Amino acid sequence: MKRILLIISGAAFLFIINACHKAEPKANVIELLQTDKAFSDLSLQKGKNYAFLEYIDKLGIMLRPDSMPIMGHDSLMIYQSQRPDTAYTLSWDPMGGKIAQSGDLGFTYGVYTYKTKDTIIHGTYATVWTKNKEGKWKMALDVGN
Repeated sequence: MKRILLIISGAAFLFIINACHKAEPKANVIELLQTDKAFSDLSLQKGKNYAFLEYIDKLGIMLRPDSMPIMGHDSLMIYQSQRPDTAYTLSWDPMGGKIAQSGDLGFTYGVYTYKTKDTIIHGTYATVWTKNKEGKWKMALDVGN
């Protein structure tokens, strides 16, 4: 009888340990941070407007001051066509992030630098990312202050 109880207790213990253990996400957060950094690098190389159109998901949303949410790639294209980006640069440095256990949703956050000819503004940002069918991370939501 003691042997049966010992086996049952051991099995229960292993079950609890396995239930509490969190599996690693399918995607690595390093990959997501590298994507965010590549996004910033593209902004410096080809301009903010180009970079955001390249990285936004077709249903992505941007929140900006004094503006209604900009929803989707096409709306962003219209919004940016009215705001040329040749007089400034925008870059950012991701500081951290996390990925959902499913591996297809994550977020990054960090600090940004907005530079004009005579002004430098620093702020913080957060970006929510989704992985598309091709396995590429795309911006689902972008917020900066």
